[in-house]
Amino acid sequence: MEDNRPFGRPPPPLRYPMDQHDTPNDPAAATVTPVAARGLTKHYPAGKTFKTVLDGVDLTIAAEESVALLGRSGSGKSTLLNLLAGIDRPDDGELILLGRPLHRLAEGDRTLMRRRHLGFIYQAFNLIPTLTAAENVGLPLELNGWSRDATTRRVESLLAELDLHQAGDAFPDRLSGGEQQRVAIARALAHDPALVLADEPTGNLDSVTGGHVLELLLARARRGGQALLVVTHSLAVARQADRMVVLEDGRLTAGGAELAW
Repeated sequence: MEDNRPFGRPPPPLRYPMDQHDTPNDPAAATVTPVAARGLTKHYPAGKTFKTVLDGVDLTIAAEESVALLGRSGSGKSTLLNLLAGIDRPDDGELILLGRPLHRLAEGDRTLMRRRHLGFIYQAFNLIPTLTAAENVGLPLELNGWSRDATTRRVESLLAELDLHQAGDAFPDRLSGGEQQRVAIARALAHDPALVLADEPTGNLDSVTGGHVLELLLARARRGGQALLVVTHSLAVARQADRMVVLEDGRLTAGGAELAW
């Protein structure tokens, strides 16, 4: 039976209310903040003591908002990404993803939340070399139970939107760096995630290609209603986001144009 839904999308995934007052019949339910972190703290063993990598981090990102995260190497950016993605758990604090306490969920439930509601863009692209560009983009849809016809239509739409309509049958090693990163962006956005985490998405690209890729990512995330966090060392990249935050000595602060890195 043919799937005639727009873009072949399946029914939207279940959403999780913030509390008993936030129900599916409540008009406010549609405006739940995609991600809200409060007091995130993370320690790691350092000899006979512990090193505090994150110290009471608060971060909220709204739908259609882009936030740039700046910080020196070793400042804890990767640790924060791992917590936001549910890969690791904080030692203290709470992390709410679409109203659900990600920090309290079992590993299997965190995996399902990632699969359904998160998109991840890596500096090194992390495309599967044995899959074509189209197959890489379609992978999260297949994992989320989309039909073959629905997946094909969605993939074709995204590849065309990101000017990759002729690259669908190509394997990653036949694509330029910019093309590979656009495929990675399409893959991250394919299932309409609530939160997109981009780890140095332009770090391996030249300035012209990187600028184009960043413009595509920001525009596509805003149009799709995603909350977007971009980790970067570049102040030029950070300035294109809606706001900047800086991670230093385990604490997160608002950033401004006076930053030196």
